[in-house]
Amino acid sequence: MEKVRIPLFVIAALCVLCLPASTAAQSTDRACADAEVKFHNLSRYKSARWERVFRDREVAPVLKSLLGRDYQLLIASMSQADYPEDPKGLLSFVDRKGVLTLRGFVPGLFTIMEAMLIVEPCGNIYAAILDEGKRFLYFSNDKSYIKRLPAATDEWRRRIEKARSGLEKQPELPVVFKSK
Repeated sequence: MEKVRIPLFVIAALCVLCLPASTAAQSTDRACADAEVKFHNLSRYKSARWERVFRDREVAPVLKSLLGRDYQLLIASMSQADYPEDPKGLLSFVDRKGVLTLRGFVPGLFTIMEAMLIVEPCGNIYAAILDEGKRFLYFSNDKSYIKRLPAATDEWRRRIEKARSGLEKQPELPVVFKSK
């Protein structure tokens, strides 16, 4: 039997093509596959005006209800935001499926005051807040993710844990599931 040799770069290219556009959408696709659109304006927040999502007439009331007293902590922890990683190098807070992903922070307070927010068009919200560098607060209205973190949120949490540890391993911070 003759061996077939496939160049490594061909295999790598095929792997990249199979990757989802965003880990945020990957972790929650099942929940929104055929669901009704509840948040119609997420595309407005794909660039520099992302902070206006906290005043959006559809999203803001749901966020306020879900987070309660911690709503202001989420906003305070997002004084700036980074674009989510995208295999195609696109700079947008909204992916091709319409999912808004914000990874926010306060300059100078990395590993102390950070937050992540994922908002899906179907109405699902996933919010995580690093509370004073002591614990992670997590909120979701998606019944499938009330007691567990979506993959993108868990990846964000792990990056913070790694940055906290530096050269010396630190104990992991607790995750407090606060969904109603």
